[in-house]
Amino acid sequence: MGECGIAFGKNPPFLPNGAVFKRIVNAAENGGEPFGVDDLYAAFLLQRAADELKFGRGATQTSRRQTRFLFYMVALDLLKDVMIRANLQASNRNCTEAIVKLFLNGPDAAQVWMDCAVEVIDTYLTSGADDSIFEEPIFKNTFNNDLNGFLKWENLGKSEQDSPRLRNLLAVNKSVMGHKIGSISPRDMIKAVITANV
Repeated sequence: MGECGIAFGKNPPFLPNGAVFKRIVNAAENGGEPFGVDDLYAAFLLQRAADELKFGRGATQTSRRQTRFLFYMVALDLLKDVMIRANLQASNRNCTEAIVKLFLNGPDAAQVWMDCAVEVIDTYLTSGADDSIFEEPIFKNTFNNDLNGFLKWENLGKSEQDSPRLRNLLAVNKSVMGHKIGSISPRDMIKAVITANV
């Protein structure tokens, strides 16, 4: 849902009667599709991948200690770009189906997708990189270089104005995903799995 800052910073919005919880549960009433077991399974698969990549408190790489929820957002953003370029609607339901297909039917494509998302996170958290979090104007000017506070910010990654370095880094990586490595590009590899009828 693109709520990486809130997810990292607060639990109440995700608990019953919380703001985000209501958006999930009431999606069917608002013209969306209800949150179901497939969505929960897709979330589990993505969480398991993040665990295998050692995101979270026990991370050996500093870039992955506080960025688990940002990683989820980045991974979904990259996947949605592939879906849009494949003429698929990037709805919550279609994202769920794509995630399940990738992890169950295309482990190589899933690994390529995860590698692309990790590249974004590791670059973003590298001091001195052109599109580093440490160069975000709001990180410097509003958050006074407080990494923890910035990563908990509810607008993190949501727009070009709020996180221009992250949005630029995502755009560059989306473009790179279209370049062929050998005989096929990462984008085409992912697209082949998510558009296959299984």
